Amino acid sequence: PLQSACALTIFSSLIVNLLAMSQGAGQAATVSLRNSVGSKLEVAKHGAHVLTWSPGVNEESVLFVSPAAKFGPQDAIRGGIPICFPQFGPRGALEQHGFCRKNNDWAIAKQDEKSVEFELKDSESTRASAWPHTFQVNYLVELTDEGNLATKMKVKNTGSEQFTFTCALHTYFGVGDISSTSVEGLRGCEYEDSLQGGKVLQEQEDAIRFEGEVDRVYGPTPQEIEIKDQSHKRRICIFKSSSFPDAVVWNPWIEKSQKMADLPDDAYKRFVCVEVGAIRQPVSLQPQQEWEASQAISVKS
Repeated sequence: PLQSACALTIFSSLIVNLLAMSQGAGQAATVSLRNSVGSKLEVAKHGAHVLTWSPGVNEESVLFVSPAAKFGPQDAIRGGIPICFPQFGPRGALEQHGFCRKNNDWAIAKQDEKSVEFELKDSESTRASAWPHTFQVNYLVELTDEGNLATKMKVKNTGSEQFTFTCALHTYFGVGDISSTSVEGLRGCEYEDSLQGGKVLQEQEDAIRFEGEVDRVYGPTPQEIEIKDQSHKRRICIFKSSSFPDAVVWNPWIEKSQKMADLPDDAYKRFVCVEVGAIRQPVSLQPQQEWEASQAISVKS
């Protein structure tokens, strides 16, 4: 029995702990998952924010978190997987990307040896915002038996009036060198180019490469998108549900990085954001209606 208990602790543990963050930002409550093949991930309760995910033993996290990220109770963590809800970017009257990613009211609704589900409900502060609706968001984070990362987001209108929202999982993927990284699977897709005032264009290239700032909202997009990270000799595969019809491709490049207090000047070289979401066409929910969407991420050599 003692050996079984030790094996369970080592190979299929779910630990709620306190992780001391750097830059003197204090502490953030986290949940850690680890499976029998050595895959692991860590999620901060603040914002239900996935911080790290390593698909194999002794492998670095596939996700990028800025060395200068801030972890205070009012901060948006730079890196990992921020949840943008109920507004993506500046597409509404709320602050950038809405209030979910900075929210401290996320509660753990369920947990087992391989997954944790967070829940957020409307509160006095959200009802006092420019989006005053009654809602419930459930966010499931799962470490699969193969070591892949799976996330599912569910939104329910718990009120008596219709509401609309936009949302995204703003995933920061770590890469060896952005200049030798490409994003594939979006050829022929329409996109809004934020660097040209939202001008609508069509992707002509098989591979999106980076020689400067890129900030585009593609949609609708295929369910599968791939990041080729040549420096690490790997492919990061993103599979999303059709209820996440859109995908953002973003890298701030040099000048914008220099303006971000929570991002070192040269950090743009080490990540690319591919953000699945429902952005270009807002989701509308009638009272008591639910919506859900998911993504699964895997790594191949």
